Amino acid sequence: MIRVDDRPPGDGSVSTLTLRIDEDDGRPNHPIVSILIDDQDRLGTLQGGFIGFDAEEILDSGALVPRDPPRRVAVYRCGGCGQPGCACVALVIERRGNRVVWSDFRGFTGVFERPLVDAEPTGGTSFGSWSITFDADQYSRELDRASSDRSWESPARRTARLLRDHLDRADDQLTGLGYWRGWVAPSWHVDGAFDVDFVGPEGQLVVTLHPTSSDPSAAAREMAQAILGARPGDWNVTIRNAWPPEDVRTAIEHRAARRRRPAADPANERAGS
Repeated sequence: MIRVDDRPPGDGSVSTLTLRIDEDDGRPNHPIVSILIDDQDRLGTLQGGFIGFDAEEILDSGALVPRDPPRRVAVYRCGGCGQPGCACVALVIERRGNRVVWSDFRGFTGVFERPLVDAEPTGGTSFGSWSITFDADQYSRELDRASSDRSWESPARRTARLLRDHLDRADDQLTGLGYWRGWVAPSWHVDGAFDVDFVGPEGQLVVTLHPTSSDPSAAAREMAQAILGARPGDWNVTIRNAWPPEDVRTAIEHRAARRRRPAADPANERAGS
């Protein structure tokens, strides 16, 4: 539930942005980005319970880079369950001359799954008519620094990233079978295992993989072969959620739209460029 009587974190002056990487409940495979405004995590306390997004989701996506036209970005998610669909803080990011402005802070439920969504969301619950202003050069330098720093990437996260790269290259093969890949991550429940999310003809399924190698590159190749070299009916599916046909179609449309969207390279972008 969104509460709107919180005090705003900005007073109209030029603020300093710092992006800090923290561990989600002390789990090194799940780093989150805490957004510090003048050295304080003020957005996370709007309701006393928001947390940052996964480092890969918000930094590698280029979500914080200003675009023209401006777009709405979710920057914090529910601190209770960790799901942005439950609650999130979303704002409009805009370049204005030598300033970057965050404005129109709103809470949304059931809209965001990640920092960016395919269509511009409407509605939401306003947190008040205030804004936060940053110097564009300082903002850009901080985005570059945080995006190029991979110290948060544990061996397990690197393995997951390399596995995702293998599956990206075989995307046409998978979609030709009717399976649209989503997230790839170290398993939350089984040490040393990895989970791959798909939407298939009957709904969502999660495939769990157990590599024999501890080397990230070798493990990624091994797991990719376990998926690409087998029929979907032989995959090690550990979660299966049957969806109505219309929900399957909608999910596939969303995943197809994300594939059509040009990939961002935050390391090469500058604020407002």
